[in-house]
Amino acid sequence: MVKIPSLEGEELRSFDPVPAGSYRVSVDRAEERMSSNNNAGLMWLFKISQVISLRQMNDDPEQFINRTIVHGTALTESSLWNIYRTLIALGDDPDTVKAGELDLDLDEYVGRECVIDVSIQEYPPDSGTYTNRVNNLRALSPEEQGVLA
Repeated sequence: MVKIPSLEGEELRSFDPVPAGSYRVSVDRAEERMSSNNNAGLMWLFKISQVISLRQMNDDPEQFINRTIVHGTALTESSLWNIYRTLIALGDDPDTVKAGELDLDLDEYVGRECVIDVSIQEYPPDSGTYTNRVNNLRALSPEEQGVLA
């Protein structure tokens, strides 16, 4: 038997998508995962710290601060570009990343920041379930590095 403490005050949390737009985020967690296709990959949980822009008008963009966006990077030959752009956006040196096989300590990425551009997609297709898709990632500009630091 498992003893669970009181759940009073707890609320349901969901991964409802945030509006399409650009967000400043930090890595909240990164871990190895197997995809539904049985491919090795990395799952990144990004926490929003700033709303940079939204594609549609919103009266309260601050409501999206601290929301989580999931980003998956498959470790298949045809998807290595995605892990490359993610590592560069998170501050890794491009020459070092391209120098050969990498042995990443994913805990070292927690707290690193970047800017992501997301859209909303139905996934799986025709399921009626919507999620965010990370379309682009970039490193913070020197000006952005000084803001919110």
